[in-house]
Formats: sequence, C-alpha cells, structure tokens
Amino acid sequence: MKVITVSDSPSTPNQVRGVFNLRKIPGIEFIHAQIVKERDAGAAVLIVSTELNEVTALADRIAVMYRGRFIGIVPPDTPRNALGLMMAGVSVEEALAAVEHDENQPQVNDDRAEGVDHE
Repeated sequence: MKVITVSDSPSTPNQVRGVFNLRKIPGIEFIHAQIVKERDAGAAVLIVSTELNEVTALADRIAVMYRGRFIGIVPPDTPRNALGLMMAGVSVEEALAAVEHDENQPQVNDDRAEGVDHE
C-alpha cells in the first residue's frame, strides 16, 4: 500500500517524513492535484494542517485532535464553526448541536453595524 504523509507543522520533526509548508510552495495547485490523484488511486494520504480550506478541499474525512486526543472524525462538509469548537476540545455532538442552535436563532439587525449613528 502506498502512503503519503504531508504536514505543514509537525510537533516533532522526526515524527513525520516528507514535511512541507504547503502555503509556501510555488504551484500549490499542482501539489494538491497530485495528492488528490494519489488519493483517488487508492493511496492512503494523511494531511496534518491547520489550514481548513486545504483540509476541506483535499479530505474525504477529517479527524480533529485536541491536546493529543481524537475529538472525532467528521466529513469535510462539517460546518467550520463546529470544526473550530472541536479544535478547542468540544465533542462532535456538542459542537454540532451548538452550531445548529446558533443557526436556529433569529438574526438581529443592528443598524450600528451599518454605520447608522443613533445619538
């Protein structure tokens, strides 16, 4: 089995082989295309990154860790707010419930945000 490991910020340099700062590589689109090609051909690809755009674009599932422990594994279309909560240690269930609760709240129209002076 072919395994590809990519990381933009390993905690221990010897822990990950083939470390790249993906944000600084010229032609990153080419690198992303190669990762997707290998993934689609059946290679196991592990990407360690704090760049959510990159992770959601390349992953077929996202494993979120906090302080060395897995919080959960979710699909890449998981709301970013939920991913953020999970990255802060909130369980998958609580993060998804919090995001759903926020989405069901009425939106307050605050004219001050539009630059209207109320004084």
